[in-house]
Amino acid sequence: MLDVASKGGPSVLIKTKTTRVAYCHFPKFAVCKMPFPDLNPAVPMSHSTFRIAIGADHGAVDLKNAVVAHLKAAGHDVTDFGTQTHEAVDYADYANLVARSVADSTYDFGILACTSGVGMCIAANRHRHVRAAN
Repeated sequence: MLDVASKGGPSVLIKTKTTRVAYCHFPKFAVCKMPFPDLNPAVPMSHSTFRIAIGADHGAVDLKNAVVAHLKAAGHDVTDFGTQTHEAVDYADYANLVARSVADSTYDFGILACTSGVGMCIAANRHRHVRAAN
């Protein structure tokens, strides 16, 4: 690895033959060395399609249906956990179904949609190995 300190810019990017390293300079403190991500991975992804679980409350049924149609057209295996109507439902029921399916590796990804997004995130984040963000 190359050890370089910069005295004038906020950061310097240095390429070597074996690795790429991003250097960030913090004046009067230290130089922070971080690995630079490879944008062209040598190993391609093992799957061209994903198993996706999707759920929504009554406030996002139309959005959910549009996302399901788009993902299925792209060739992904999508399971719609509901809801299918605009009648009021408890968002946590659908968030728990999707989060549980992702946590036990039945599905690769989960998509949750509701009126605000906050309640779905709270409900999904209660499951181990699941992280939802709004």
